[in-house]
Order: sequence, then C-alpha cells, then structure tokens
Amino acid sequence: MNRRFFLTGATALGLAAATTAACTTTEDRAGAPTSATPAAGSTSFDRIVLQSADGTAFALHSTGSGDLVVIHPSLARGAADFDVVAGLIAQQGFRVISFDPRGCGATRNGRPDAKLTLDDLAADVRLIIDTFGGGRAHLIGHDFGNRVMRRLAVLTPGAARSITLWGAGSGEPSKDAVAVLTSVIGARTPVPAFEEAVTRGFFAPGNDPSVWYTGWYEAGGCSRARPRGRPRRRPTRAAAPRRCSSCKADRTSSRRPRSPRLLRGSWATAPPGS
Repeated sequence: MNRRFFLTGATALGLAAATTAACTTTEDRAGAPTSATPAAGSTSFDRIVLQSADGTAFALHSTGSGDLVVIHPSLARGAADFDVVAGLIAQQGFRVISFDPRGCGATRNGRPDAKLTLDDLAADVRLIIDTFGGGRAHLIGHDFGNRVMRRLAVLTPGAARSITLWGAGSGEPSKDAVAVLTSVIGARTPVPAFEEAVTRGFFAPGNDPSVWYTGWYEAGGCSRARPRGRPRRRPTRAAAPRRCSSCKADRTSSRRPRSPRLLRGSWATAPPGS
C-alpha cells in the first residue's frame, strides 16, 4: 500500500477512535493534566521539551520511528487530542510528533505579550522539523492548525513531504464562527453556553460533544498583547485548562467572554497564498 495513502487513511480512522479515548488518555474529566503514562494497551510516548530562541519551552509527544510526521492541533487545543491517531500512524513506520502550541498544555510561552502571527506559529513547527526531521516532514493540521501548516508550506515549500488538512477552511471565518470560538475559549463563559457552543461549533448531530468539554486552554487562543490605547489587563494564567460541566463553580460568572485576539489577528495577517 502506498505509504502516503495510508498516512491519510490512518489519520481519518484515528479521529473516530480518538473521540472515545480523549478523556482517558492524558486528561481527567476536570480537564487537568494527569500522569504522562498512557492508558493500558495504548501507545507509549516520549515526552520531549524543545526550547526555542525566544524562551518558549514546547512540550512534544513523540512516538515511532521513520520519516517524521508533525501534527498541529486546533486552536487552543493540545497534543493529547491526537495520541490515538499518532499511534496508528507510527505503527506504519513513521515517527509522529504532536505538540502543545504556545499557551496550551505543558508548553510555556516565552512571548506571552507578543502579537503573534501565522508566520510566528509556522516558525514553531519549522523548529520541530529542523530539530527532528532534518528539515522535512509530513504535515498534518487540524482546524486552525491547517492554516499554520499551509502557511509553513508557503514560506518553506521544501519542508513539506506531504500535507494533510482536517477541517480545512479558507478566508476569514464568519461572525458566527468567531462568536462560537470566543464562547468556547473564553474562561468567563457560563457552563451551559460553553457546552452549547462546543456542540454547535464542532459536532454534527448524533455525535457526543462531551469529549471536547475538557482540554481547552484560554491562553492558547489569546494574545496578551495590548491593543493601542487600552490599559493593561491582569494577565490570564498561562495554560489554564477548561473545566468540565461537573465543575460548575468555575463557570458561574455571567460576564461577557473576552474576544481571543489571536483569532482576530491570525486570519487578517495570512496572505492569500496561504
């Protein structure tokens, strides 16, 4: 079987399997990170910390050996979403690395006050590829991650052995889509509104949205850079995980959620070629 064809097929099959394991692999139901030891019978991972020049310490999940595959998760999501998928791909002779982007999971952002662009996020992936793949890798991007991978391919065409895109879109998202993402990522969104936004924004009828009630990181969806003329706000605690519906005490505020600035900036700065 063609290895590139299997790479695409395995990732598609793995998405379905991942939804049944999302709450038992690396996070508990409250959304807090648990032990790095995978569940019995699941794939084992090397936990790697990769330091960038700006002081960011990226948390990587690595498994398998062979040509490198790098997975970029959705906006404000972490590497754990793809632990099941990574295992399926690794079984076919690839080294798979998924990672927590800036502000997500165990990654510590060295530039919390910077106005990040797609070029910055693409450079983060390039660092992983240069370090572990000799400058080339198969690229997989989910949702917002597909934009980052496409941008990387435009900036450095030789870095991509292949590109697989899940939930790919082009252009600026609709106002409704931004409103859904703001409700999901904003830590001040009340529990019922948060769960409704997750369901409406990410799950077709007949699918269980509760697997995405955890694993959200507000700092991964926002830049703390100040808009001009506005006073500095108290910074959000870095990589604060989303609490689930059983922890309603964390979601009693009725205040309007803050709009993620990374959402507004990243699509606006993406050239048409991306």
